[in-house]
Amino acid sequence: MPVRATYGEKDNMHTLLSCTRDGHALPATLAGFTDKPQGHLGPGDCWWPSVGCGPFGDWWAIWWSVPDDRAARAGMARAEVALWLLEDVSEIDDLGKVMESLNGGVPVPAASPKLLAAVAEALIRDSDPHLIADLQVWPSVLAGLWPRLWPAARREFSAWVTLSPPQMGDSKYIPWLYAVPSGREKQWPSNVIVNPLDTPTISRGARWLMGNSDATLDELLVECPFPDGSATHLNRIARAAERLDRVRSAPDAASGTELARTLAAIDPRPTGALQLKKEALRAVCVNLASSPLSAIRALANLDATHFPADAMPSTALRAWVSDQLPNLPPSDMEIALNVFLTDKAQPWWLTAFRDGLREGLNCLHPAWCNVMLFCLCNIPDLSTLSSNIVNSSELEFGVINAVASSQLTKEELQALRRATYTLGWSRLHATTVWRLLPSLEAIKEQLRFPVNPWDGAEVLLQEARDEDVVRGAVELGDARLVSTAARLSIAKPTLLRSMDLAVIGWRQVWVKHITEGGNPWPSGIARDVEASKFLHAVLTNQYQRGPIARLAPDFAVAALELPGREKLWSHLDANEASLLVQETAKLLLKKLEQGEEFPQPELALSDAVLTQAGQIKLAAQTLVSIISWNLALEERAVRSWIRQVSLTGEVGRQIGKLIRDRHWNNTANDLYVRFISGEREVLTALSECRDQLWWWERIQIPVPGSAGSAAPTRDDLVRRAGELGGDLAATSLDDIWERAGGSVKVLLAHGTPAERWNQACRKANDGALDGGLLALVNVLLADLPNNHQLVDLRRELLRSPR
Repeated sequence: MPVRATYGEKDNMHTLLSCTRDGHALPATLAGFTDKPQGHLGPGDCWWPSVGCGPFGDWWAIWWSVPDDRAARAGMARAEVALWLLEDVSEIDDLGKVMESLNGGVPVPAASPKLLAAVAEALIRDSDPHLIADLQVWPSVLAGLWPRLWPAARREFSAWVTLSPPQMGDSKYIPWLYAVPSGREKQWPSNVIVNPLDTPTISRGARWLMGNSDATLDELLVECPFPDGSATHLNRIARAAERLDRVRSAPDAASGTELARTLAAIDPRPTGALQLKKEALRAVCVNLASSPLSAIRALANLDATHFPADAMPSTALRAWVSDQLPNLPPSDMEIALNVFLTDKAQPWWLTAFRDGLREGLNCLHPAWCNVMLFCLCNIPDLSTLSSNIVNSSELEFGVINAVASSQLTKEELQALRRATYTLGWSRLHATTVWRLLPSLEAIKEQLRFPVNPWDGAEVLLQEARDEDVVRGAVELGDARLVSTAARLSIAKPTLLRSMDLAVIGWRQVWVKHITEGGNPWPSGIARDVEASKFLHAVLTNQYQRGPIARLAPDFAVAALELPGREKLWSHLDANEASLLVQETAKLLLKKLEQGEEFPQPELALSDAVLTQAGQIKLAAQTLVSIISWNLALEERAVRSWIRQVSLTGEVGRQIGKLIRDRHWNNTANDLYVRFISGEREVLTALSECRDQLWWWERIQIPVPGSAGSAAPTRDDLVRRAGELGGDLAATSLDDIWERAGGSVKVLLAHGTPAERWNQACRKANDGALDGGLLALVNVLLADLPNNHQLVDLRRELLRSPR
């Protein structure tokens, strides 16, 4: 039974008049609520019945206030109040009966369904207080709402009459509902006024709050009971009921997802509304395979922490991705992939999507290769994608095949090329640059690719023009490209027509070309010009070994005419320097033979010239040039060369002068011997170097301009005989003298052999021998019959008068 209390006028104050228990236990603030409502009243204004209710501390009270006609003071109010302990108020079955008892037994009529529906709609819409502008129907509204209120709501339910909107500083205790006398509602914001005419449709939650039956909603309230006294919970419950009915009548993934999300909002615990959540997710799993992309996206923000782990549709989502993603239109595919790649989804969704994506991409089916191609062309940040696939050459080849069957825009190809750097796909990079760039530029860009550039270059070179391959090798200098260019040029020598060996790239290609057996100088190549360029490169420390050793004769002309040639030999390795200098020496000798003038060469070349000169028969003019150089020549070599040449004319004269200038006495004597042996053609040369001969030999040579040589005088013959005797028979004078018929007594007994022979020859010439000097010479010649000097002397003695 409730506690009953009466409030009214006492001592000109509104206060507690009576109570069925100790009045001091009642809430002190109740007196103010049971009094006449606060606010200004005009003449004839009706403020009653002022019915209100609400919690007050440990109590919940309902009151019915009316004017107190018995009070000594006008304008006072009298109120009947019923109170329950807060914990017991949920046991009240019929609030209308309570109000009837407070109103002297006058029944409270039923509220208008439309009004009650409007109030219910307002309560579940939001938790702000709402206003009813009709005090006569006010008690009926309270009575009509009470039956559907759940225990927490009954403990919190509050409503009372006021005359004006609450002002700043008023009580912070705000009721669910206000009531004002009719006409006073104009002072209130329009959005808080309950008007049945503004509620053409009644929501499912409002109908339930009005008392209508709803089995689905009741089922949900069992699984998801009200967490507190707020009526707004009915909104979520009603939405869940709508979605649960849809799942049960026409299940699909979208309705299952909506139901699951609503249930999670109502009860986020994974075990809350457990069976209903499983039912919702089961609908998703069963129907996801045939669902559109919108259903997949709807799942992306479904938080798995609000559901049983084993109920999440991960497997179904993975299967959908693997089976359906390749079939989506490009725009939808981009949407789906962006959700995944930008992490705009829950972890479970990302994991399932990733697993499906990986499964599809790694199956290498052409449809999935098209998906990969789409990703590479349309997704700027590929870090997530690349970390979730097996980066294989098979997948790369699959994408290349997809490119071959696609019509990609320039922008897509550029995006695809950027993607190859992320994935390190060299072959795909080659495919893209081939379509984006001219052949030569494509080759260059491919060889700049940072990862295994030749994997793609091999593909590219199969398509490129031979000329572009060679030009690429020249410009880039890549060793493998150079080898490829060389193979092409061997098969097609015309590729070298534009060769310029001043360019290092061309030198690399050409060296490889000849190393592999190619013709070094195809038709149209200026051999000497290009050889000179090659040697110039050697001088600038850009030396490439091999060609000179192979082609030394071809380099000889360029070497001979090379400015700074004297530095060339030290820049070459020993073998190539030796081969080239010998070939250059041969060429120089030929030029000298043809009468060309050539200054004295550097030591290396001059030594080579001397070596070559010793191996061939020199022309006279060549010999003149060699001897005229300031070289450290061995006279023995010169004597050998001179024996091979004709010494007539001007050439003979020049050689004779050079023999004289070099003081080559033995060489001059060789000429003398040849002359007296009958070789008259040596006379020109011999005349120029006669000063290098012995006096006797000089007098044997005709004086230039004369018809013959000057005959020796008798004194010359005596002197000559003395010299020969002293040289040829130094110790045999006495024996020879006696054999010539003379007496040794007339000879000097002492002195040098030369002195004794000179004295003996004078004696013989003066008549000491019967045969004269000739007798002495005849004895000497008898002992030395082959001595041409004695023969010459005897001949002159026979011609000379005694």
